[in-house]
Amino acid sequence: MNLPIDIEKGGKSVLIEDREQNPAAYLMLIFYMFCMSTIGYNLLYIQPIAQSIKKGFDVDDSKLSLLVSIGSISSSLAFLPLTYILAMKGVKLSVSVGLGLLVTGTLVELIFLETFDMVYVGHFITHFGIPIFNIGNAKFCSIWFTPKVRPLAITLNSITSTLGIMISFIIPSIFVDSDLSLDSKTIRNQVRNFHIFLLCAYGSLFLFCIFFFREAPAKYTTYYEEEKRIRKNLKFFTQFRELLTDPTYVAFTLVLGVGIGLIIINQLLVVQMMARFDFTQTQSQIGGVIIVMSGLISSIVYSKWFIHYPHQLKKLRNLYLLIILAYTLYAYLPTRGSLPLLYLGCIIFGGVGMIQVSIGVESLVKYIIITGPQRLVVGSSLVQVTLSAINGILSYSFKGFLNEGTRAGIFKINVCILIIFLVIFLLSTFLEYSFTSRVNEILNATAPKLLPQSKDRPTVDPITDKLMRSLA
Repeated sequence: MNLPIDIEKGGKSVLIEDREQNPAAYLMLIFYMFCMSTIGYNLLYIQPIAQSIKKGFDVDDSKLSLLVSIGSISSSLAFLPLTYILAMKGVKLSVSVGLGLLVTGTLVELIFLETFDMVYVGHFITHFGIPIFNIGNAKFCSIWFTPKVRPLAITLNSITSTLGIMISFIIPSIFVDSDLSLDSKTIRNQVRNFHIFLLCAYGSLFLFCIFFFREAPAKYTTYYEEEKRIRKNLKFFTQFRELLTDPTYVAFTLVLGVGIGLIIINQLLVVQMMARFDFTQTQSQIGGVIIVMSGLISSIVYSKWFIHYPHQLKKLRNLYLLIILAYTLYAYLPTRGSLPLLYLGCIIFGGVGMIQVSIGVESLVKYIIITGPQRLVVGSSLVQVTLSAINGILSYSFKGFLNEGTRAGIFKINVCILIIFLVIFLLSTFLEYSFTSRVNEILNATAPKLLPQSKDRPTVDPITDKLMRSLA
């Protein structure tokens, strides 16, 4: 068996090295959080103003849903080259490439906005760069933050991505009026102004990355020495093969990728779905904001006060039962035609659904650590491509139901989502068992090298506590 860290050779890793926290890390984190927040602008910029787009460009729900599918296909194709760039060239160049693609794609959309088919081209380019921010999150936080602070930094970046989705429900409406009595030319001009805003936002971040963002703290020899070892011995496709043949990692990937994807697809389609229950575009936009805000609050609360309690994967399994109940309410309450009931459903579904991010991401990072620092980038990228793929598959699959233009079509979508959530619950049960078996196997192999438990170590489940002591 390959041990998680080459202890015999005295190898050091940024993942486990105890060091003084660099104050500049927080400035870098703020910049990275801005990058994460901008993902939602492009991911959702059409959906919150879907009704206006349909009139202004004379397109139907099928063409709007195709945008989501194209974006997901692009992100799925991008994960291999972006992962390779991140592993071999580092975080700064990777983020620069991602922001450069966002600028280029938005510029294409702006120039050729009168031809809606060209929006697909720009959408493809922008989504080719989007995955790098999520893929690079764990690596960036591992470089700049100590093992004690790293989990909080990762959580903040992940939550900021969700916050960006919430903001993206609001910002398009600032530029594009929800009044459907406006003529098509006026709507197109408003959409053009929104694209100019996007271009300025992405362009500013790109320039800041080039001139001010740093790869790592100055003179951080552990990082640069470790990167030399990893890049020299990188077995790119071997790592993919090993992870994809690891049942525990595959279960992690499916549970997180599909589970989070089901939440995001509802955020993407909320305007189109709620229109069938006679809610206006503005009312549906507010519902989308409530889903994200509720999830944001619940994730922060859970990460702050509950993430260190025992048996997190057991809690994840039980959480999916609660998500099934929450989604049932979310699907039913809008049918009553009451706006307060719609918002109540959004609060419950968003608040319960997004907790899986806090539990799942933290547990996955710990599991990737035990497989060795060289797998952190590849392990993160596979989860991201699964998330992108599931969004594309679901948006394409639901396209026909949306085109029915009836409540019956929305009912079919809700039934499909509930069935998938049930499958995820069963997978999370397997994940709990597989994770326990795998970690025990590694601990037995490394038992002679375990360190005494520190008195100030936070309370976690017994398996994770032993694992972190073996990596201390």
